[in-house]
Amino acid sequence: MQDAGLELHALFNLVRRQLRLILATALGIFLLAIIIAFSLPPTYTASALVMVDPATKNLLSAATDPTSSSSDNARIDSEVEIIASDNVLRRVVDAQNLTRAQDANPSTLRQFTDALRLTPSIAASEDIRTAQALNDLRAAVTVHRRNATFLIDVAVRSPSPDDAARLANAITTAYVAAQIEAKVDSVLAGGETINARVAQARAELQSTERALDSFVDDTITRIANEDDGGTIAALRIQIRQVLASRTANEQASVAAQSSLQTSNFAAVAATLQTATLADIERRRAETAAALANADDASPAATALRGTLSQIETEFRTEATTQIDTLNALVRHDKSIETALLQQVRQAALASPLPADVLTNLFDLQQGAELARAQYQTLVQRSQELSAQADLQLADSRVVSAATVPITPTAPNRPIILIIALIAAIGLGLGVALLYDSYVGGFTNEQQLSGALPVQRALAVPRRPIEDDQLSVADFMVHSQLSLFAESVRRLRAMVDQVLREPSQTTAQGKLIMVTSATAEEGKSSLALALARSYALSGRSTLVVDGDLRKPSLHHQLGLEPNRGLLEYLTVGASGPALAGIVAKDTLSDATILLGARQSEFPTDQLLSGKTFAELIAQARQNFEIIILDTPPAGTIADALYVAHQADLIAFVVKWSRTSQSSVRTALAALFDAGGRSVPTIAILNQQELNQGSYRAAYGEQDQTTA
Repeated sequence: MQDAGLELHALFNLVRRQLRLILATALGIFLLAIIIAFSLPPTYTASALVMVDPATKNLLSAATDPTSSSSDNARIDSEVEIIASDNVLRRVVDAQNLTRAQDANPSTLRQFTDALRLTPSIAASEDIRTAQALNDLRAAVTVHRRNATFLIDVAVRSPSPDDAARLANAITTAYVAAQIEAKVDSVLAGGETINARVAQARAELQSTERALDSFVDDTITRIANEDDGGTIAALRIQIRQVLASRTANEQASVAAQSSLQTSNFAAVAATLQTATLADIERRRAETAAALANADDASPAATALRGTLSQIETEFRTEATTQIDTLNALVRHDKSIETALLQQVRQAALASPLPADVLTNLFDLQQGAELARAQYQTLVQRSQELSAQADLQLADSRVVSAATVPITPTAPNRPIILIIALIAAIGLGLGVALLYDSYVGGFTNEQQLSGALPVQRALAVPRRPIEDDQLSVADFMVHSQLSLFAESVRRLRAMVDQVLREPSQTTAQGKLIMVTSATAEEGKSSLALALARSYALSGRSTLVVDGDLRKPSLHHQLGLEPNRGLLEYLTVGASGPALAGIVAKDTLSDATILLGARQSEFPTDQLLSGKTFAELIAQARQNFEIIILDTPPAGTIADALYVAHQADLIAFVVKWSRTSQSSVRTALAALFDAGGRSVPTIAILNQQELNQGSYRAAYGEQDQTTA
């Protein structure tokens, strides 16, 4: 729970530090979302409902084919794909003239790409325009099955509610029509195959019949001589009589039909030779003669033309009836002829013929019967398929046609704005975190040590100066159990650990250079606090205010010296002059080498000169710890000239203020000037922490020490 509280506190601090960035980012994204949401054209969705019946439908048969549930599911899923197929959608494109509609009302994307010439000109290509219309329709159509039912939902999206409903209904209509057409085509294809087989079967039947008749005719004399009763001879006489009658009737029917088609009524009457037709023809001829003698414009002529038309109609009706009678007689004679031939064949089979003749006759008879049975079966199946082609029913039907939608389905502006607001806040926090972690200032020790090439890193909390204090360094004496004082002692311990390393072990005093990347980062206060910590621990300590450009330690000590280190280095003062700029810290035993005023000229040559080097050498002989406060290394070159003399560099970074690029630039300059052999500790100064959590955990108390 404590870790969660610290994380919430860190998040709160992040929001407080980067509130402007968060608000600016979130507001910009939200405004952009508002513009997009209200600039999007409304889209309407219309849906039609189709029901698929998997059972096979045949009006010529009362039985239905049972199907399994698994095959039903596969059938419904297949129908979903068929509805969304290019075959059905292409029918809609053609039926609704969507190609022309696309040319008349191009989409916004099409207008944009055409304006920028991102797409080639396609005005002359009908196929490409049709393909584009098909793609647009495909993108606007959604077809799905409703759960595990036999219902299929066909939805169409369009900026126009009327177009959405119209296209949804057009798709279902085209789908049902395509389904019927597919079934009809399947039946017709089967019929064509059967008809081809019928012609072949007819030829086979005729061949077997001719073979049988030829065999019978070849042996008929022999059969007739051995036929004591004369049965076969009598049957042959009847066959010749029936054949003659059938031939005469066929010739009369053909001649009458030909004359009737050419309106040769007299020839029809002469061919059919019936009293009724003769009487009608007589009346027709008389009326035609009267009409020929009458004036064409007279009422009598008009009446005669009407009468003549009625008589001709009566004649055609009667002639058609007589021709049908002749055709019926032809069919009757043909059936009698077939029956007589069968009797002849049966009689031939029953006659006392040799075995080889009977065997051949029997084989021919059986072949003819099989060919006739096969032919009749094929003819029957062909007739059934012809009937089925005209009686096909769709397996699917529209149970709910699409209606014109009233309200648009997109864009859903409230949802868009809510999501945009959440995303804007989240992105704002993300940008703030990114800026805080990689672009802006440092916020924790882990970030500081991970981003910078330093040996150690620690944080010093922010502590406001109280009314009776001159510097935050006073807490090292007045509040020795405060979190600030404890952090400075941790810094002292970390410095001691680094200085105790073998490479840093010498008999002389240790020079700790305190610098920063920019001004106003609290390095001078931290240098004084670290010096007091060393002095309070019993170590002889010297603090040198080496910030010749802007000395500040005398202000934090409440002193106003007339001269300082700048004057000493400038004129090369002797020992007594040096004693005049040295002060004793009243709150600790630390010795302070003061500064007095800001320099009006560059001071880098002073810190790199012989006088300053001798001063540092003398300090090493008389003090265990020398803390040198230098100007910011990122803006002023002074610190670069003394970096190589330091035993340790304490680099101060202000919490959440100093940019990471400035810190890296300053450190790179220090490393180039003093070499990477000088150990460096990064100090995150004035970090904001939860003081209440520290007091609760460690019992912090403010104490005043004399």
